[in-house]
Amino acid sequence: MIAAAKRHILTPARLLALQGDELRRKGGQKGTLGINGKQWQIRYKDWITDTDGNLEWKETSKSLGPVSSLSRRAARALADPIVAKANEQSQCVQGFATFEQFVDARFRPEHIAALKSTGTGKAFYESILRKHVLPTLGKVQLKDVDFSTVQRLVSAKSQKYSGQTVKHIRNVISAVLRHAKKLKMFSGDLPTDGILLPRLEPTPRRAMTVEQMNALIAALPPKHRPLMAFLTRTGLRIGEAAGLRWKRVNLTAETVIHDGFMIPPHALIVVDSYIRGQYTTPKSSAGVRVVALASVALEALHAQRTAHPTADDEAPVFPGDRGGPMNSNNFQKRHVKKAAEKIGQPWICSHVARHTFATLLHAAGATNVDRRTVLGHSAESMSDRYTHPDLLRIRALLDAAEGPKLG
Repeated sequence: MIAAAKRHILTPARLLALQGDELRRKGGQKGTLGINGKQWQIRYKDWITDTDGNLEWKETSKSLGPVSSLSRRAARALADPIVAKANEQSQCVQGFATFEQFVDARFRPEHIAALKSTGTGKAFYESILRKHVLPTLGKVQLKDVDFSTVQRLVSAKSQKYSGQTVKHIRNVISAVLRHAKKLKMFSGDLPTDGILLPRLEPTPRRAMTVEQMNALIAALPPKHRPLMAFLTRTGLRIGEAAGLRWKRVNLTAETVIHDGFMIPPHALIVVDSYIRGQYTTPKSSAGVRVVALASVALEALHAQRTAHPTADDEAPVFPGDRGGPMNSNNFQKRHVKKAAEKIGQPWICSHVARHTFATLLHAAGATNVDRRTVLGHSAESMSDRYTHPDLLRIRALLDAAEGPKLG
């Protein structure tokens, strides 16, 4: 008897590993209607949680009412919804697992693992789950995660964190439950729908003035000045600059072809980023783009070539101390932030250079299409947007706008 009982007890791992077919086979019961004393009683099987937190598929019973006032047909009408609910739960038994068990067993390996290995999505999910979601919802069974539970969590976080962070928390919970619902492990409407979020206060996008750019570059160590001048005159993301290799750069006055990419004169092509120690592709197809090199950017790249005369085509344009691709986080923390504080502008970071570039383009008369395309935000293909005359026009626009000069 003991051995037979153990066959029905499910550990969390076994619980989450059950296949839908096996659960559906257990869900077709009608229950046994009978009389116990003077009461109608329905006997059926259901998932019962034992004292150790495991589930056992075992027979249970529920009284329906006195025999004296209920006919068999009326008793059966009361019993059917009870048995139907047990059948539904047997098909969605994973809902009895805790939120954390589901995240560990299904959401991480099936959703988070499917994200780009070198992107920031995985780190984003793990950070939100670790800091905000699992400490509160981790021990709650999936079936018990309801609107009020989520709203309490969101309201509590709203007292300590920005509206954007709270929105991220809501979205991560929603993603977990949506995945559970897709796997038939959660039923009903998502409790994250209709959640009241704090008002989002937009963060103003700031750009450096020409004077601030000059001051910032002068405050940087000499070997890092070309990179900042390059960022403010190309609009590349810091990860794209870290991933830029010499084979993607054309400093000559002739068109070159490398790895099947045609690179016009005095231009570069963005194909990779270097994030978290690995090369990765841009966020979207629009991220693959040709960027015209105006005078300041060309000067910065010539300075890099002079500083690294033996670098081959595969070498990074902006190497780290050991010769490989630079660590963009170190560049930001150790150099940019220190230089920004030194000139009394602590708000400046490497990404501000991208906003500064967009501002320079606007000041020079570039159209919205020009800016979206050069920054990699356009939904249209790079090949449809860029021709040789386009590059010449944009290069002229960039040269028309004042920018920092290398000292």
